[in-house]
Amino acid sequence: MVRRFKEEHKIEHKVDSFPETWTTSEISPQWGRLAIVTGGASGVGYESALALAAAGADVIIADVDEAQAHWAVGRIRSIAPAALVRFERVDLSDFRSIGGFVEKLLRLKTPVDLLINSAGIVATGRRHLNSAGIEMQFAVNYLGPFALSGMLFPLLAASSKPRVVQVSSISHKLGSIHFDDLQMERGYSGWKAQYQSRLAQVLFTRELARRSRGQGWPIMAVAAHPDFARKGIIANALSSMTLFNLLHKRLGPHYSHEAEQGALPILYAAVSPDVQAGGLYGPTGEGLGFSEVSGGPTTYPNEAESEMAQLLWERSEELTGVKWPRG
Repeated sequence: MVRRFKEEHKIEHKVDSFPETWTTSEISPQWGRLAIVTGGASGVGYESALALAAAGADVIIADVDEAQAHWAVGRIRSIAPAALVRFERVDLSDFRSIGGFVEKLLRLKTPVDLLINSAGIVATGRRHLNSAGIEMQFAVNYLGPFALSGMLFPLLAASSKPRVVQVSSISHKLGSIHFDDLQMERGYSGWKAQYQSRLAQVLFTRELARRSRGQGWPIMAVAAHPDFARKGIIANALSSMTLFNLLHKRLGPHYSHEAEQGALPILYAAVSPDVQAGGLYGPTGEGLGFSEVSGGPTTYPNEAESEMAQLLWERSEELTGVKWPRG
């Protein structure tokens, strides 16, 4: 099925490049806008939250690490004293936790102008499941953001110009969606699960953009990737002495960049008026044989398949129990 989709239903999605000199100084004033940044306690999520708060946005750091999140909130307040920033605990592997967070926001009835789904985990050594029996990387990296975005739909739709940004990875290019075994119960590989979850994020962006156009939703759906940032998901998550971990520690400084730079394409996707719906924005450069992993941000074609994206959306609604509006 995957091969048939790729061969018969490939869609070229071209977007224009933007200047590699783009910096956070070009972020327009964000006063009066509410931004939610998952995984905002560290890495590129923290850098994104900091830049938005410094530009005047009200920022909610939605994270599972309470101690790190409180540090992040304090640090942002010290750098941007006028910023309205707070922490809300959200476990993206737990749909009940996501629902509880959203219920608080729904009671406040404050429109959500920007959702950056930055939280994520990287390949685990063995197969882990969340409380619903779903493979953990697929749950945290993809299904959690899918559910959160869907639950927040009323508040996103209440904004004049809402935007949803999926923070994926360049590794999505290595991924396939295993519709006959989404939980990878047969022959589990942590890295294959990682690649699948990252491709799913890109497909979600494509389908959300398509549905927004077709159904008149105001949501701008965009994806971005920060690979490889020295602080954040890769630096913190790989605790085992794997070959990749050793290579990253020894060679990382030569092919990666700081989290501040890794956050640039995310912030561009979040605030630039020049982004295109369904686009994927990321760094350029080469390292260890990979392209688009370091340097200044740019854009490139997104070849996500439309039919695969629609099928994945339907399966995601079944798995999460979150039904998006019809029509």
